[in-house]
Amino acid sequence: MGTEAQLRITTNDPEVGDVALLRAAKDLAATECVLSRFLEHSELSQLNRSGKAVVGGRLLVAFERTIEAYEWSDGLLDPRVIDALERFGYREGVPGGDVGPVEPAEAPAPVDMRG
Repeated sequence: MGTEAQLRITTNDPEVGDVALLRAAKDLAATECVLSRFLEHSELSQLNRSGKAVVGGRLLVAFERTIEAYEWSDGLLDPRVIDALERFGYREGVPGGDVGPVEPAEAPAPVDMRG
């Protein structure tokens, strides 16, 4: 999802550890295929482009957790940040160096994300 990850498994059984590490790596790769905005074919990218999409369980769970975080934080943790991220130069990946002057973004109006 535009970053690197390091997976570590702690166990006394190397065979169990190998299986767990492989499973974790596959799960992370599957999650990236769905949630990365840097992969053109991901469900999230398709949704961002069209405003609608048929999505699977991973993206639905991510939406639910995002809504919970938004509600829990009284809107402080707001997932609607794509425009602000892109204004900061975070379109294709993490900006390299100074992105120059950027106007502060106004906070999106509060919404009922469940409605």
